[in-house]
Amino acid sequence: TARFTAMAAPMASASATAAAASLPAPKTVANESTTEAFRCLKLTLDASTKARSEAKILSTLQALRSLGTPSARVLRETEIGYAVNHLAKDPGMAEAVRALARDMVEQWRQALRSRRPPAPA
Repeated sequence: TARFTAMAAPMASASATAAAASLPAPKTVANESTTEAFRCLKLTLDASTKARSEAKILSTLQALRSLGTPSARVLRETEIGYAVNHLAKDPGMAEAVRALARDMVEQWRQALRSRRPPAPA
């Protein structure tokens, strides 16, 4: 859709891609516009994965990374974690894609674990 394309295109630009690769992920985010951005990027990621477009997958992963660490609610609602984790484990995927996806999954897990309250003893 036009809305989807309008949101994904600026995030996947060359300058945004280069900036996303060199900066650490920002803090956890969970507002409605961010949730929608994750949804749109998940659709792009799913389509790129189906088409096996390595360049598009990499640019989408970098755009996702530039959004920061999704909250647990965003992960549940969008299922973006499943999609990224699938790429990290796909032996047929290019190593650059797998490495970036693994790094993102690990970063997201660590961020979410650090905010989880300790279990009662």
